[in-house]
Amino acid sequence: MMPNTLLAIDPGFSLGHSVWQKQPNSAYKLVEQGQLFASPRYSEFDRLDDVDRRLAQLISDWRPDAIAIENVIIGNYKSATAKMSCLGTYIVAFMAAGNHGIPLHPVAVQSIKARFGVKGGKDKATGKKIDAKKLMVAAVNKEFGLNLKAKEDDAADAVAVGATYISSLTKEGASNA
Repeated sequence: MMPNTLLAIDPGFSLGHSVWQKQPNSAYKLVEQGQLFASPRYSEFDRLDDVDRRLAQLISDWRPDAIAIENVIIGNYKSATAKMSCLGTYIVAFMAAGNHGIPLHPVAVQSIKARFGVKGGKDKATGKKIDAKKLMVAAVNKEFGLNLKAKEDDAADAVAVGATYISSLTKEGASNA
């Protein structure tokens, strides 16, 4: 079933989110995107509690029929703290979806990167590391006419999660129009 309202989530230390609504022509429109920052002074427990409250508020405000979430790849994080923060946010989102009876749909990182043509690694010409986060922000800004800043990469990732999930459902795809 195609959801009327989709909440897309990028789990991490800050929670990226985007909200999509189905239009009469069956296309989806991006209606909100953002990042929920927790205070760095919070303990991990308090941060996750804050994420839970804010996620519950998003669910209450938008009443989504489905939640798409970037599938967590724990190996991509450099520190144990970052791994635990991402995994904790993923678990909180999983529980919030379950508590509200909303289906949760994991979206593979590889599918998201392929959908937006974003690859990391090293530049063959210069040998310098390619910043995949900046490339994703630029790709999302271009496709959806947004003006997200580089530090808003979690919001851009959430837009990419939603667009990739929607693309897997329909030929009409997603838009910001």
